[in-house]
Amino acid sequence: MFFEMFNEARPSSSTTRRSLPLAAAAVAVFGFGAGSAGAASPHGMTTSAQYAITPVYFPVGVLPRHIAGVDRRGEMAGYGQEEGDYNADCVYSIGSTAYDLSGPDGSFEPQCSFVSMNELGTAVGTFENPSGEYGQAGVVSVQGTFSQIDSPVFGLSAINGKEIAVGQVTGTDGILGIYSLPRNKVVRELVDLRTGCAMSYAFAINDHGTVFGYDTCNAGSRRYETVSNVGVFTYIAPPTGYAFPDNQQTAVFNDRQQIALTKSGSGHAFVWSPAVQQAPVDLGVLAEDPNATYTIDSLSDTTAAGMTSDGYAWVWTSATGIEDLADLVPPNSYGKFSPDAVDDRGDLGCEGDEIWLFLKHR
Repeated sequence: MFFEMFNEARPSSSTTRRSLPLAAAAVAVFGFGAGSAGAASPHGMTTSAQYAITPVYFPVGVLPRHIAGVDRRGEMAGYGQEEGDYNADCVYSIGSTAYDLSGPDGSFEPQCSFVSMNELGTAVGTFENPSGEYGQAGVVSVQGTFSQIDSPVFGLSAINGKEIAVGQVTGTDGILGIYSLPRNKVVRELVDLRTGCAMSYAFAINDHGTVFGYDTCNAGSRRYETVSNVGVFTYIAPPTGYAFPDNQQTAVFNDRQQIALTKSGSGHAFVWSPAVQQAPVDLGVLAEDPNATYTIDSLSDTTAAGMTSDGYAWVWTSATGIEDLADLVPPNSYGKFSPDAVDDRGDLGCEGDEIWLFLKHR
């Protein structure tokens, strides 16, 4: 069983590209002084009743895009976009600074994106080299140290807290595989031992080793399923009247195997636990806009966060219900933003028009 690898020493990565400056690594992201709602702390940090807010500024000429995850230090990873360029750049943030890890020499252009990050600060994703010399490969960042995995993976789409990732295996025509970062090798391919069907795309792998994704074995139609760590696929059909959102992200499947759902005609967002056959939990609507359509962009064991159809961010917990983030964040601060990532402490990574925000839950 591949969980034996968790206590092994981690080998060095195949191609280390770039590390963040030592001065940046020493930035303290926690321990900021509290202040009144809407005020600026002595460290330049805006505060609110429930969240201490750190704005994360990007290099000149790089626009913020999706946040792949938040780690336990408040660091974030994702990707940005150079002005006038449609291609993605791998980005990692420490404190209030975001770093473009794609390389100033353009060797990791035109595409480099982190798409998943665990609580340890390990981010994974994919890059493409325009010359075709390397083709497409996996990329890994460990607390800002950027590395490339040329083989045996073709790109990584998710990582869990055990340092186990999932991605496309080179030379297998779309078959996904479980990849151990500690072992620096593919542990096994994601193929159903009973039917021979292979998973086509994986959105997430949780800390139990269960993968959530889909295959196209059923006459080419998309089938959502989970894959256990012993290679058994379980097909997941939403309850009658519900559906998986069209924009499934990597974070909408958690350690409890809860999944985000929508319901036709309701406009609400739901969380569902198929493993225990519980009815979907309605996360409710904001009192200010009960007719809006809601999507879940990020889901942990304790918190869900997302957007309304009007572009406003919300956060939900079982203790407090759904709340408008515009009410929690000072009204004169950042305008509209999307909560792309959430951790089990309730911390949020949010993307704005020209900035990232780290919201540390008090």
